[in-house]
Amino acid sequence: LVTQLPVTFRRRTSEKPQLSLSAWSGPAMTVGIFVLLFGLCIVTPPFWKSFTDQRFPMPEDYSAGVIHFLEKETPGQKLLNEYSWGDYLLFALDEPPPLFIDGRADMYGEEIFKDYLSAARLGSEIDQVFEKYAIDWVLFPSDHPLLRYLKAKGGWNILYVDEKATILALIKK
Repeated sequence: LVTQLPVTFRRRTSEKPQLSLSAWSGPAMTVGIFVLLFGLCIVTPPFWKSFTDQRFPMPEDYSAGVIHFLEKETPGQKLLNEYSWGDYLLFALDEPPPLFIDGRADMYGEEIFKDYLSAARLGSEIDQVFEKYAIDWVLFPSDHPLLRYLKAKGGWNILYVDEKATILALIKK
């Protein structure tokens, strides 16, 4: 035989004082917190850049000098950048130039990725890729074969060079 025992609910009481809220205080606090968080997302406090630079320093594989150069000027309209440098430029610059490609290759589509690989690997269609996209400046690691190709081909100025990065710009005719 199973007997059922009566179920009793006991209200828990606390010795601590309770917070009294009105019908307006909950929604008002919610809206206030939302406005505060939204404002922090839009406005970057002045201390934020120095805070993030200290907490998240730039990788040593990349050039800080090229970032200082690009903060002052953008050499052209259509950039061909090295794949891994795209993410670096997006992170390091407040206003990065329009990139050819970055780490989100799937977002750019198969055709653009294929064209990038053709140019970066000095494929037979390299000149067609430069014409198709009207590339007028490039940013690649200083030891990349594409830079040697463009220098040997002629028609390109060296705008910036250090041990890690080189920027070439097409000579305007």
